[in-house]
Amino acid sequence: MTRKLLLTLAMAALAAGPAVADVVYYPSTAGINLFKHVNAAGQLDTKAEWVNVNNGGSAQYGALYTIDSGHWQSQINYNGLDNSTNAASLRLELATPQAIGTLTQYIVDIPSQYQVWGFNDVNGVWDNLSDGWQTGSGTIVTEVNDVYKYIQFDYVGTAASHLRVSEVVATPMAGTQIAVTDGYNLFAFRPDQGGPGPVPLGNPLYVGGWRVGSANNPNDLVNNAWNSGMLVQENDGVNANVENFFVVPLNDLYRLVGFATGSHHGQGWSGITVQYTADLTIDEKTVWITAYSQSTPVDSITAAFTNGEGEATPIEARYIRVSAPTLTAGNGAMSSFELYATAIPEPMTMSLLALGGLALLRRRK
Repeated sequence: MTRKLLLTLAMAALAAGPAVADVVYYPSTAGINLFKHVNAAGQLDTKAEWVNVNNGGSAQYGALYTIDSGHWQSQINYNGLDNSTNAASLRLELATPQAIGTLTQYIVDIPSQYQVWGFNDVNGVWDNLSDGWQTGSGTIVTEVNDVYKYIQFDYVGTAASHLRVSEVVATPMAGTQIAVTDGYNLFAFRPDQGGPGPVPLGNPLYVGGWRVGSANNPNDLVNNAWNSGMLVQENDGVNANVENFFVVPLNDLYRLVGFATGSHHGQGWSGITVQYTADLTIDEKTVWITAYSQSTPVDSITAAFTNGEGEATPIEARYIRVSAPTLTAGNGAMSSFELYATAIPEPMTMSLLALGGLALLRRRK
């Protein structure tokens, strides 16, 4: 091989950088909530806020609870003088404009009227997506089929002196391709499609503890549904001294940047530890590496995986182990657990070729 050819191959390989694994797309994007997205550092990059709140209203539970994928609700409390005029607007800002197919609102305290806006600049043109004011209901679906950075829900009139919104969901426009490593909930890639899970119930390697006689199926946390059940910490009975834990088989190797929990309203676990292994199989001797640990109460959080110094550090895992302490009193309930993935670079074959070629050139000089 000539010196010129070696130099050409080396430079081309270095310019191309490391190869990445073949892209895997969600077989269906119907389960993706575009409002729940994290950046490369594992941080939630959607902003949520209440604006245009009147009648002395204030948020007891903040706007981010509307996208926490849990049962915890965002709540505005008013002065109670004239509930028919209570008003507030929930504004969500995506990190980048997204092709939105539908918007769904799940509301506890049904407003008299609502309307929905989409826009890409606060000071620009606003599109009314609901054809003006509409009568409120508990579940409201709005067709969008357009690209927006901002979505705003306006509410007027409440039956009581407060407004509670459980969850708002933005699903992608039909035909949109989204990779499972694009920073959305990995569990939207369902087991029957080749995705992670399920947790093998009854296998002591995969599940232990949790409240006897309660909704205690960990698959209810990783089923990509915010309102389908909860997992309760044990505080008495036959499992009182058993660690509460479950293990999710990911069924592939993923590079994970963080996770999220969605708690039951008014409750949460007293702590959480997330561990992982990249081993092909697990057994009683598996060494679990801790990626996140919190010994204080947990309700609804989005958190990056970190190293020993608290710096955001992605992990590569085939199994995820989630555990919570055993309580001596009280309850702790969680209703969702999510993981977020980014692409894994493949072995740097081309880069190694480049370095080898440059080394050979140096020896020939």
